[in-house]
Amino acid sequence: MPTHRTCAFCNNEYTLDQTACPHCFQPALYANVDSAKEQEERDQLERRYQNAANNADIRGARQSLEGFETAVEKSKAVIARPLWELLRLASSESQIYATYYQLLEGGVRSPAGDKWDVFRPALDAVVFPSYCKHIRYAALSLDGRGSTHYGDCFLIPRDDMIAHRASVLEENALIWASRYTDLGSLDKSPELPKGYRATWNGRARLAVAKLGSEILAGTLPNEHARILLKQGTKSEDDEFIEVHIFGPLTIRTLEEVLVHRQPSTDALVQVRISVMRAKLLQFGVNMKVI
Repeated sequence: MPTHRTCAFCNNEYTLDQTACPHCFQPALYANVDSAKEQEERDQLERRYQNAANNADIRGARQSLEGFETAVEKSKAVIARPLWELLRLASSESQIYATYYQLLEGGVRSPAGDKWDVFRPALDAVVFPSYCKHIRYAALSLDGRGSTHYGDCFLIPRDDMIAHRASVLEENALIWASRYTDLGSLDKSPELPKGYRATWNGRARLAVAKLGSEILAGTLPNEHARILLKQGTKSEDDEFIEVHIFGPLTIRTLEEVLVHRQPSTDALVQVRISVMRAKLLQFGVNMKVI
């Protein structure tokens, strides 16, 4: 994976984590978006997309596949987090949704100690060389629901707040990178396959390339959400298209929040939900309890 890019204005190189050229200070696109826009990445994705479309023709499912693609064009990024994280963000517009690495550096959390925490820095560096600390993760969703393994609150950013700085990847970045990385020899730079990333506007084509074989002639629109995001028995079994957002998020970034809660007649619970809904509305964020 490249670690530098060349400034289109002054023709000098600089690292991918910088959002402006340090030599002439011309602004740059975000590194994850640049990676998704590489010509070979786009060419290989188009090849996979056309293969999926041709295979759908053979089994008489082209119309159903087109319906799925149209639906995914309106899909949302969903960040699943615990309720306490929503409470913190909603307390002030100055509260930032921090990355894993920022939380570690700030001393407000420690590694969980599982196998993914051990290999995370090396694997993240493979997918996001020199800029992984700037990436926020989400899952592509058609119904606003994410994986409850990561929390019972689903935060949905506004498209206009993230479209210019978001890219999508075939699956969970850690699992994807681990498939092509020799964890016993991390000094060797792995060759990641092309055609598995896309820009935000290309997310539907990536979904077709990945999931086209699951769309049958009789597939109904109400099945699309389940095909796009499947929740497993544990987090690493979840299947989804991962969204990578470069840079900070605040409560102002969001358009809606879905709170996954069991039905309750507890008056205190109902009051807390009402208070939270009113607080979010102050920032223009709608809240639904599902």
